[in-house]
Amino acid sequence: MMHNHSFHDLLPRIADELDIPQESAYTGHTNTEYATHSIYKHMRQWNICNNNDFQNLGVNGGKSGNTWGNAKALKRDQKNDHPMLLFLELIGNDVCGSSIDGMTSPEEFKKNIVKLLKWIDSSVPKGSHLVILGLADGDLLF
Repeated sequence: MMHNHSFHDLLPRIADELDIPQESAYTGHTNTEYATHSIYKHMRQWNICNNNDFQNLGVNGGKSGNTWGNAKALKRDQKNDHPMLLFLELIGNDVCGSSIDGMTSPEEFKKNIVKLLKWIDSSVPKGSHLVILGLADGDLLF
């Protein structure tokens, strides 16, 4: 719901490029003046064993080619840990740029994502789930 204070913090948020992981839809955990309705908070409310059990491996400017390198920071024991819930969201840096030459080709994008998915499958505990969110429209971003 919009009200007269809806955009009072717009300039600081733009300066942070809207990248505030402690308030994200997935790993948001702070209690601030903003309404943070994250998956983590819901899972924690459902089962207190989820307290502080989250990792945000996001990076501003990530592309399909370097995201799997960031994902290697994921720390879980595949045999002894409980299943995980993972979210993969590439907003559109593969198609953002000043020229078409700087964009990731569809073939390269597919290769990068398949590599990432294979690595995730070989690294996370059995029974884990992965939610892949769609990319932004490349025409709009370009």
